Amino acid sequence: MKGASNSMKDSNPLAFQQSLTFADLLVPYLSPPQRQALLRYRLAYHVMVKDTAGVKQAGPQLVSELMDIPLDSIAAENDRRYHETMEPFWSGTMDSTKIEGFQEEKQFALNLYAREICSYLYKASNAYAASLAANDPALHEELAWAVRCDELIPKSPVFQRLTAQLRQRISNYSIDLR
Repeated sequence: MKGASNSMKDSNPLAFQQSLTFADLLVPYLSPPQRQALLRYRLAYHVMVKDTAGVKQAGPQLVSELMDIPLDSIAAENDRRYHETMEPFWSGTMDSTKIEGFQEEKQFALNLYAREICSYLYKASNAYAASLAANDPALHEELAWAVRCDELIPKSPVFQRLTAQLRQRISNYSIDLR
């Protein structure tokens, strides 16, 4: 994946595509996080080369499984990760008073899994925003991803703003929201 990362940074689409082609050969041997990273790189590649059809294919591949995770499962994983993160502080192994801003930042540990999911949804949404025409019916998918983020992390100004902007963008072009 390092080759894809370097090619993306260098804005070298040919090398980027070659890296992705090679990575495709490794898919059976990749762990789930590595496969997720490959999908992110593939989406970034299609955005880079302005391949709208590729973006429309790669975006849903990146996030489709994430959209299907039940909210109670996400809440349970959030809770598990929070306890795992906080255990050293509760047991006294680590001292939170020695970490500047700990109390303010502790709230972010409450929903680590939801934030991870939202990072993928937001990445796909940004790819759609950068690639799709303002009247493209696929904007419905982008809106669904933004709504899911807003559902997972309620009252987040970023996701509320994104959702509102998408609803406005869609309504400006009379795309039926149903």
